[in-house]
Amino acid sequence: MKMVKKILYILLCVAPLCAKDVRVRSSSALQKKLSSAPYSIVLFYDKSRDAMRDKTAKQKLIDIETMFRSLSNDDYYKDAQLQFIRADVARKGLVSSSRDYNLIRLPAFVIFLGRQLTDKLYGYAFRQTVEKFIAQNLKIKMDKAIKQADEQRKKNLEQAKINNLNRPYWYGPYGYGGFYPYWWYGPGWPYYRGFYW
Repeated sequence: MKMVKKILYILLCVAPLCAKDVRVRSSSALQKKLSSAPYSIVLFYDKSRDAMRDKTAKQKLIDIETMFRSLSNDDYYKDAQLQFIRADVARKGLVSSSRDYNLIRLPAFVIFLGRQLTDKLYGYAFRQTVEKFIAQNLKIKMDKAIKQADEQRKKNLEQAKINNLNRPYWYGPYGYGGFYPYWWYGPGWPYYRGFYW
């Protein structure tokens, strides 16, 4: 039982922490998030009142946010430790983001390596288009990260097995096996109250 607990603990420790949809509220928060992961994809969008007046545009934005959140839950991206970030440029702390990253229109999907902008995809793209966009820019790096994570998990599991085999066993105050109180537990085979039949 203890070995199972150790293995579960190790798996939780090495489990990827990225590929979770995160929403930032300021440029400093965005920079901090970008610095915390080797690569990220950021969805820049405008959720201002003016933009939300058009019902069609509003529904499209809801759909693209839903798709982005769903994409972040994909096991492949979790294993690859890809970070998904949403940034609403209508927020006061993110107003300058469009200008800082030269975004000609919104929404925009932007790939970052650390804090360095790598590529952009504009418009209300379908999921397959976004997946292809990610693969074009990050597939090699993500596959390498997955391979390294798998190797690390195997090493940790092997180490857990070794540690469990080398763990000293406490036999109790009575020495090896301890004293079995047959007289207490009543009849048993081949013993009956401590006497051999």
